[in-house]
Amino acid sequence: MKINFGKSPTVRFRFVYFLFPFLTIMLFFPACIVTHERPSTYYQEQPPSPQRPDDLRRIQGIWHITSNNYPGKLEIYLSGNRWAGRINFDPHLPWDQLTDFFFDARTGEIQFSRPTYQTRYTGTLSGNQLSGTFTEAGRSYPWEARRELPDSPRQVDLRRIQGLWYITSNSYPGKLDIYWSGNRWTGRINFDPNVPWDPISDIVFDPRTGEIQFSRPTYQTRYTGTLSGNQMSGAFTEAGRSYPWEARRELVHRPVDLRRIQGLWQITSNSYPGKLEFYWTGTRWAGRINFDPSLPWDELIDIFFEPQTGQIQFTRPTYNTRYSGTLSGNQMSGTFTEVGRSFPWEARKTR
Repeated sequence: MKINFGKSPTVRFRFVYFLFPFLTIMLFFPACIVTHERPSTYYQEQPPSPQRPDDLRRIQGIWHITSNNYPGKLEIYLSGNRWAGRINFDPHLPWDQLTDFFFDARTGEIQFSRPTYQTRYTGTLSGNQLSGTFTEAGRSYPWEARRELPDSPRQVDLRRIQGLWYITSNSYPGKLDIYWSGNRWTGRINFDPNVPWDPISDIVFDPRTGEIQFSRPTYQTRYTGTLSGNQMSGAFTEAGRSYPWEARRELVHRPVDLRRIQGLWQITSNSYPGKLEFYWTGTRWAGRINFDPSLPWDELIDIFFEPQTGQIQFTRPTYNTRYSGTLSGNQMSGTFTEVGRSFPWEARKTR
């Protein structure tokens, strides 16, 4: 007996019905596999973004660094999609670029290189401080860095150091002027009233510790010190040697100044009698001196008076003479220098 499949619709239907579940499984199984594997491969190829907000807040910015007791500045910033930075230990030289940065926000581990000296720094971040060791010429040294807080209240800074100071550098008296120029500290210094002021640069002031630093480029001098109240003191380096310095705040009390020294004085300089006069011009002290009534008065310059201590100084340019002394009541006394020699002087107030 012959069975004709081509002519039996019942048989054909049953055969297709039997194969349909197998065909469905075979068609959808590969699709399920691709759908499962493709996202996994995609995420493995994508590196984690370096621009994490926590990273930026934790290390980006300027730091005060000390490497084996040498103070300097360290700056870390994001350049595109990677960390970059620069470092400087001498304000008279350009910054050195840093390379090969590594920072792990989970552990605080940080590493970077200073190619100029083939130096590699490794350390750990803890709060606002970095510390660790660096290797140079095969030897290892300690380093640490503190965060420079740019949002420190400027009002506190200005009140504490801005203004005029009387500075003494290795026994040489002068004046120091520090002021805020909109986005940075700037200033000037002078030890000779007959020559222009020297600008100072690279001024660093930490209001928390009182630490202050600045440079006098004219003589390649670097000053470091500490502020305490209305006085600063420390050391400066020049030509490879170190010397002490200190500075006192200029406290201006004009009414007291005027009553104490303004007016006419009878002066005796090395036994020569004469007249001395001081007066206020509205912006500065001025004065004149005379030892011969048949000759014009000589004008005085560079008049300095400290009402707290009574210290007074002035110069008579005609003879290149510098007077220094102390006020006590209505009398002043001290010494003056002329042609390299020192002589006594005193003065009494007449009115």
